[in-house]
Amino acid sequence: MRTDDLICMMAKNPPCSCAKRAAIIWGSVAVLFALLVAAVFFTLGVRTGIQNVFDDPAMLFKYSFLAAALVGSGIGWWRSGHPGRCCKLPFYGMIGLGTFLVFDAGYALYTQGPANVAPQVFDGSAGMCVISIAVFAAIAAAVLVLVSKCMAPVNACLHACMTAIFASSLGALAYGLHCSHDHPAYLALWYGGTALAFTLIALPIIRKRQSW
Repeated sequence: MRTDDLICMMAKNPPCSCAKRAAIIWGSVAVLFALLVAAVFFTLGVRTGIQNVFDDPAMLFKYSFLAAALVGSGIGWWRSGHPGRCCKLPFYGMIGLGTFLVFDAGYALYTQGPANVAPQVFDGSAGMCVISIAVFAAIAAAVLVLVSKCMAPVNACLHACMTAIFASSLGALAYGLHCSHDHPAYLALWYGGTALAFTLIALPIIRKRQSW
């Protein structure tokens, strides 16, 4: 294609504005999360007592943590997909959030004792938790990769990492609406462990499918 032809084609089909593109991208993410929540609602069901979340400190901590992880990873995913935008704060923020959860789980294990914590962590729901979060994260990652086609990440590895973390956060919060376990050790082991494993496995796959 000659330069004149390219200029003519772009003149006839100008790119959409940044605001419109951002609205399309975040609108797609909102629809994705709504579909994940709907899948949980119609297949697994929403946990009982979730309307009393503000009266239960453990439940409030769980959903506050999952929401913070979702927001932080979403910002990191967005910023890493655009040149010139610093992604260090969201990236290190996610590391700090994960570290805080591990220390909180360790403190709960120390104060409550292994005998009291083990029944709350190792039960029959662990397998369903791992499988559900992994499946939801895989679906979310596939959609995010398609959405990322209109982005221009400079660091493909970092953007792929943030995509995997963001997808895991979407899946974790969606499944968390069903899961009745609120103990930080359960959250760290099965939610955090699944997200970490998914990120390590999905990172090279996502990186190969990036448009830049």
